[in-house]
Formats: sequence, structure tokens, C-alpha cells
Amino acid sequence: MKLFELEINNFRGIRSLKIEPKGNNFLIHGPNGSGKSAVVDALDFLLTGSISRMTGKGTKGIILKKHGPHIDYSAKDADIRAKVQIHGIEEPVEIKRTLDNPNELICDDSIKES
Repeated sequence: MKLFELEINNFRGIRSLKIEPKGNNFLIHGPNGSGKSAVVDALDFLLTGSISRMTGKGTKGIILKKHGPHIDYSAKDADIRAKVQIHGIEEPVEIKRTLDNPNELICDDSIKES
């Protein structure tokens, strides 16, 4: 899979961020607390519907809908969108997932069947 665009809205510590690597490798760097892990969490959430480091032993009841959105927003305001190139599909496709409905990957129905 190649990532062409990633847009994060009201997710974790990120209010609004758009990254456009255009299918190239990219590096995220910055000081502690600058949101690097939130970008990784956003990709994890977009592709799986959960945030793997917020699950399992030691998380003490962290709930995605409560702890996923930016502090000033609710789950209905938080979403992740990306334009990706998927192996076997000629044109890049847009996929999206929202925190208020994490089990639904929003995309063209023909992509879901591939």
C-alpha cells in the first residue's frame, strides 16, 4: 500500500493535520508531546478500527470513543481520511473512518469487495 494523502481531524492531540507524501516514504520527527504517536495511532485506527496500544493489559479502561477524540471534541467530530494505492487496484482510492463508528470503513463498495 502507498499513502498519497492522510488527513487527521480532532483525533488524539491533533486538531487538524494533512500530510501528502504522494506515495513516497516519509519520516515524522519532533520533540516529546508533539503528536508523532498520534499520527501512528491515526493510521492504526484508519486501517483496523482500533488503536492497538490503547487495548490490552495495563490500559485500565481506556475507551476509544472517550479517549480517541481531541480533548475539545467528541467522537462524532473525529475522523481519519486517506488516499491510498492498494496493490491490485489501478487508481488510488479514498478511505475514511470515524470515531463514532469505528467498525465501518467508509469507501467505495467495489473496494470492499476486492
